[in-house]
Parts: sequence; C-alpha cells; structure tokens
Amino acid sequence: LYDYLEREGSVDVTDVFGQIAAGLRGMHAMGVAHLDLKLDNMLRDGTGCVRRCDLNMSRIVVTPDGTRLAIAECTGSLHYAAPEVLRPDTPYDGFRADVWSLGIILFLLLFRQFPFNDAQDECPQYTLFKQLLTFGHPTCALHHMYESKGWYRQAKIPEWVPDVLDFCLRPDPKSRGDLV
Repeated sequence: LYDYLEREGSVDVTDVFGQIAAGLRGMHAMGVAHLDLKLDNMLRDGTGCVRRCDLNMSRIVVTPDGTRLAIAECTGSLHYAAPEVLRPDTPYDGFRADVWSLGIILFLLLFRQFPFNDAQDECPQYTLFKQLLTFGHPTCALHHMYESKGWYRQAKIPEWVPDVLDFCLRPDPKSRGDLV
C-alpha cells in the first residue's frame, strides 16, 4: 500500500483506513496483535480490497481465560512504533501498540508524511508533540506543529479524523484507545 500511495498520490482515506481498522479489530477480537502494522505490510488488490500481510511478528496475546499478555521484546518498525515499544525492557500491551501504529498510518494516508521520525524523547518533533499535548488533544498538537506547512488547510480531512487521531496517538498507552 505504501508503494501504491507513492505512485497514485492519494487514496480514499475513509475506505482504505476503514478496511485497515476493521481488519485490525478482527485480529484483536481473535486475541492476536499484529505488532508490525505499517503501510508496507498492506496489500491492495485490483478491486481496492486491502489485506494485511507479513504476520511474522504477530502474537497471540490473550489467554483462553481472557487475560492479556504483555509483550517484552521490541517489535515493529521505528517510524510506526508506539513510545512504549521503544523503551528497552518494558513490557507493553500489543493491542494498544497496534492502535498507535494505526494512528501513524492514518496520518500517512492523509499527508504522505510521518508526524515524527520516532516516538522517543530524543526526537525533536516527538518532544514538541508531547509538550503541545499539555494544551489539548493529539490532533490539536499535530495541527499546531504542521500549520506552517499548510497540510491541514490543503488536505480534505474527513470529519471523523480528529477523533480517530485522538483515539490512537496518545503517548500514554493507558489513555490510548483500544479496539476490543
């Protein structure tokens, strides 16, 4: 899907993101976390159907009694990885890490740019993002960060996007949304 976006320049964000989110919700409902969710791991067929691929890092993270298991190893790709994934020796919730990646995907589908290089304090854009969060929701922080580039004025942003970005891009995984 990343190559398709580069080649075509845009996609129907509502359709494509809806398919990705629905597929991820289905995986989570089955107790499976993807753990490497990114546009490079999405395929789009000739009919416009989006499929997840490269499930090598996926893990069953829910026990038969419904208990969620924490992931201990760093998984995924740096640009898409949630902040907690990048902290060494810190177990994390694979479902919530996937939700962060879903927010990064939405940002990419809209603006064809990553909001920041990675979600670590050493990254200036991420540090600014966290500072701006003290004044509002993730969407407000991203808008302020990129207002000078005109992205928010140029892109045709569906009404639902701010709520979804707010749901997904919370640095604290406990305040981030969950699909199940």
